[in-house]
Order: sequence, then C-alpha cells, then structure tokens
Amino acid sequence: MGNRSSSGIKKTFRFADLFAGIGGMRLAFEAAGGECVYTSEWNKFSQDTYKQNFKPGVSHKYDTDITKVDETTIPYHDVLVAGFPCQPFSLAGVSKKNSLGREHGFRDKTQGTLFFDICRILDAVKPPTLQYKKLVCPPNLVLTYLPCFFA
Repeated sequence: MGNRSSSGIKKTFRFADLFAGIGGMRLAFEAAGGECVYTSEWNKFSQDTYKQNFKPGVSHKYDTDITKVDETTIPYHDVLVAGFPCQPFSLAGVSKKNSLGREHGFRDKTQGTLFFDICRILDAVKPPTLQYKKLVCPPNLVLTYLPCFFA
C-alpha cells in the first residue's frame, strides 16, 4: 500500500467495494484515507465509467460477477463496502415484482440472493468493519444473518 491516496491524504486502511456502480463510495472512502484493493460491479455501462474514473493499479483486483468469484481470492481489507440491490426487498420493488408476477425477497434469484454473497465474503475475509451502503436496510436481514460473522 502506498503512502497517499489520489487526494493526497495518507492511506490508513484498505477497503473492498462490492456493487460499486461508478465509484461514488470509493471516492468517499479514498477521501477518508482508504486504499481500494478490490472492486466488483456487474453492469457493463457502470464498469466502463468506473474504469475511466479509476485506472487499475497493481494492488487492485477487479471482478464483474460477484456470484462467480471465489471469495478466497479477494484481498484482505479492513472495511467491506457493500450494498446489494434493494428492489427485491423495498416496498416499491416488491409491489412492482408482484404486479409482474415475479418473485421477490430471497426468492428473486437474480438480485435477492446477493446478500448471501456479502455473507460469504465476510465469512472468508473477516474484515473488522462492514459499511452497508443502503439508506434503509431490512432489519430482519441484519439481525438474522450478520451477527454470526461478528461473534
């Protein structure tokens, strides 16, 4: 890990950015002194923008589909920044999926199971901190699944 981030702030911790989008959370964590060592984003257009905004470094690993990643290949990090898509659980998302006759919650095989990929990575890497990046997290998810990783 180098001494300074792109903003000139001394790097004091390492983080991984899941469901990274175009890198908004990375900007915030780098501004706070973090070094991004891992990124995962599946959306092609977001990937293109992300890669224009952040040139790959020697100590940075980038994957596209987190469901296909071997969690033991993810570099150690102090903070896991993650927030899977909320549509399978949000009121608006569930209403829309119901109106279309689609599964929601954990039964949504595309987006509803991504939470378990976060759990899989937490279990393998055991970072001291999880920054879950959603304004509203379904409390039953956190209370049911996360305590086992921090015991």
